[in-house]
Amino acid sequence: MKISDEIRQWCDICCGDYIDKDDCDELRGLADRIDAEMVELPKDMDGVPIHVGDTVYLDDVRKAEVKSIRLDVDSTTITCWIVENSSLTWRAPESFSHAYPDSWERIADDLEEWCDGADTDTTFDVPREPAERIRKLAKEGE
Repeated sequence: MKISDEIRQWCDICCGDYIDKDDCDELRGLADRIDAEMVELPKDMDGVPIHVGDTVYLDDVRKAEVKSIRLDVDSTTITCWIVENSSLTWRAPESFSHAYPDSWERIADDLEEWCDGADTDTTFDVPREPAERIRKLAKEGE
């Protein structure tokens, strides 16, 4: 529900004995201004609003940062300016998500990241072996 609709609903419920009708008319006018002057933020593929500065993931799990949101002249097309691998590109907001999608590759990356941060003997590299096996299965489509 939009904020302006909540204001109108409040007026419908509360305008009566305790509140002056003129006050509610003024609040309804403010609700109309909100609708006329504000624009809703675009939403990602999961329906989450996108803000400038958000970290998002493209459909193939590439990480990007939202640098700008643009509403085109025809007022029907919204695109987001994102930084992806140090280059700027415009993308439709539905093409990415705030959630990093899980995959076999991600599990292998997380395992290797843990290995890099773990205080272990580097000659004993057993945790890296499962990461390699996971990647191999992922390539084979298992």
